[in-house]
This record gives sequence, structure tokens and C-alpha cells, in this order.
Amino acid sequence: MQRDFIKEIENAKENKERFRVRQKLSTLNNLLISENVTGELTHFFPISLIACLESYFRATIKDVIDYGSPYIDNCSKLKDLKFDVNTIKAIHNKRITIGDFISHLLKISSLEQIDLHMTTILGRKFLESLPLEKRGIYTEGKLKQSSNPMSRKSDSVYKKIVKLFELRHQIAHEVSLNTELSSKTIKQYFNAVEIFIDATEILIANIYYPEGVPQCTYDWREYNGKHYNLLTGQLEDTVKEIETILKKRVGYRTALERKYELEEFKALQESWKNYQGVHAGFMANINARGGSAWPLYYMDTASELVEDMLVKYKVILNILKD
Repeated sequence: MQRDFIKEIENAKENKERFRVRQKLSTLNNLLISENVTGELTHFFPISLIACLESYFRATIKDVIDYGSPYIDNCSKLKDLKFDVNTIKAIHNKRITIGDFISHLLKISSLEQIDLHMTTILGRKFLESLPLEKRGIYTEGKLKQSSNPMSRKSDSVYKKIVKLFELRHQIAHEVSLNTELSSKTIKQYFNAVEIFIDATEILIANIYYPEGVPQCTYDWREYNGKHYNLLTGQLEDTVKEIETILKKRVGYRTALERKYELEEFKALQESWKNYQGVHAGFMANINARGGSAWPLYYMDTASELVEDMLVKYKVILNILKD
């Protein structure tokens, strides 16, 4: 029977979130601490830790691809990806994202494969660059950086991750492994996985927040304000370019037709600005009416709407230039 990838992806979506992997790791760690785990039961941990790593990197790959360019563009370099009509329909209907589909199909059964996929999508060598990532913090309008947990122990972490994949394979596919894993050994694998994930989270945060992650409500307001002003500036530049072209349109269009087109475009802008304010206000109200977080929700939604409209205006611009 042919696999239904769309159904598989939809069923797995809840687990394809990075924070859920952290929750799972915490649960496993508490189990190791609180229970007297011995004998065959110790083999449970390598299997679970690798499951966490696989889930985490599928979620990470999905998030990075769905973030947009240049990462989604780099996916063309990935091998063995086939889109059928059902997949295209599911993406078009927003049942799944491109990131959902690609991350679901990629094989993640070794550190080498993780490195290959992440390197291709990021456009830089993943394992080599990971220890060099700096933890960025945005506070008081400035970027402050600190080293990440892998800066001095990457070789040790990578060796343990490789060994962990090997152990998982032996436990899952071979009956000859009779060695009991000590609590100390399991804890070392735990630490390696947590450090690996922590360092990757720093890399992802630097993609999302190149000026550093805001640390308090005041920092978030200032950061979002700067981001919104940047987007608005780009939108205004695009609007001016469209208006300039509309004023100079030639061909079968008369001066009166060009005037009507320009007036229609200006009416479109006014209608959108009203919609933006109402939509952003509504989303802020249902999330934090009367609370200190209200401006954050308002600005987040307003920025998303500017980004969406910027895409639409660029489509209009391309039509006018053809």
C-alpha cells in the first residue's frame, strides 16, 4: 500500500515542535534520577535520546525552511525529494507547509546526516560553525553576546552523539548487546544531547533575531518597534515605486485611465491601513486586553500584516513592470 505522507505529517505535527523535545528530555532526566534503572532497562535511554534528537532536528529543519529565503531556496540542493499532486494540493491548501513535507522525508539516522541536511539548508557547514555561534541578547537597545555551551567541548559532544546513534542501532537491531549502561554513562549522553540542542537553539535564535533576543517587555517593545519601522519603510518604498509607474503608464491607457488606476491604488492603501489597525487591535485584545503585553501582540500582528502586504505589492510591481 502506498504511504500517505500528508496524513503521516498531520498526525506527527504535534510532536514536531522544538519545545516538546525539551519537555521529553526533562521527563527522561527525572526518570533517570528518581528510578533505580538497571539491566535491560538502561537500553531504553539511548533509544529515547535519539528519538528526541530526530524529533528536534525535524522540527528545526521545518522551522528554518518555513522561515523563508535563503533557506527555502537551498532546499533545491537536497536529494531524493519528490512532490506529487497530493503534496502540492496540501501545501496550496495550507494543510502542511513546505518545511513540514521536507523535514518529514529526510533521513536522520546519524550525526553525519544531520550535518549534511543542516549544512545544505543553512548554506554553511553546520557542525563546524555551531561552536562559533554567539548567544545574542538584545537589551537596552544593544546587542550583547556570550559564548555557547559547545564553544570548548564540541569534539567531545560530537563523539558522544555518534556513539549514541551506534548504541541505538545495536539495541534496536541486534540481540547480542548484553552490556548494562551505568547511570554515569547515560548522564554523559544526556549532557551531550542537551548541549547539542542548546547550541542549535542559539543558532536558530540568531536567525530569527540577528540583533539579539529581547530579554524583557521593554526590550521586546523597542525591538518590535524597530522591526516594524524597517518593514514599513520597505512597504512605503514599494508603494512609491508603484505610484510612479502608474503615473507614467503608457499604451492603450489614457491619462484619465491612469488617474483612475492611481486613485484606486491609493484607496487600496487606505482600506488596508484601516484593516491593519482593526485586525492588530483585535488580536491584541483577545490575547492581552488591558495587559502590559497588549502592545507586543499589536505590533507582532501589525508587522505580520505589513510583511504579507509587502509580498502582494511586489506582485503588483512585477505585473506593472512586465
